[in-house]
Amino acid sequence: MYGIVTGVPLNAMVKKLLFCIILMVFFGGVLHAQGPHELRIGISGPAAGTRHVFDFASRFFYAGTDLYCLYEESLQLDSAPVFSVDYSYTLKGWLRPGLEFSLGFMRVNSIPPRAFPDREIQSCSQQYYSLLPFVNLMALDEPHFKIYGKIGVGGQLTTGEWKGKSFYPAWQIAPLGLQWGGERIFGFFELGFGDVYIARGGVGFRW
Repeated sequence: MYGIVTGVPLNAMVKKLLFCIILMVFFGGVLHAQGPHELRIGISGPAAGTRHVFDFASRFFYAGTDLYCLYEESLQLDSAPVFSVDYSYTLKGWLRPGLEFSLGFMRVNSIPPRAFPDREIQSCSQQYYSLLPFVNLMALDEPHFKIYGKIGVGGQLTTGEWKGKSFYPAWQIAPLGLQWGGERIFGFFELGFGDVYIARGGVGFRW
């Protein structure tokens, strides 16, 4: 399956991301002191977060046999992973503002009405570019385990054949974020909702 409609296999992008993570771990390993800076690389999804939650559910809604289902097209949305990178700075022990950039892709299939089974499925794509200033609020800050919440507000540019080019205000809330590992190299996971993704995990380093 191609997660990106430009023709680049999704596996190739995952390999590139893993290569970047390896480089990050290598350079992070040569650092000798913890500092206030954090850089994180993550994979998340679905693209556009909760914005298209009803479109994702439409494949089940249009599975009936009434007249509407028989004569109206239905949409099927398939989201590739959202790739993101963010930087944050420890202003205080509990307050860490930062900036996050995310890039997501979505494939949209237009399913013919059931009354016209000979029609072909029409496919198009949509890309989502998000930039969000955010604040991490630390609830627990231990050397090898941290719990935090996250609030971000910014903008999202979307381009593609499905929705065209549009700009939206965007927001992201993660009431639960976890970090674990070393003080320089660590893993993280965030669970929340908003216009960018619903769940996110990855690797980061601190200097």
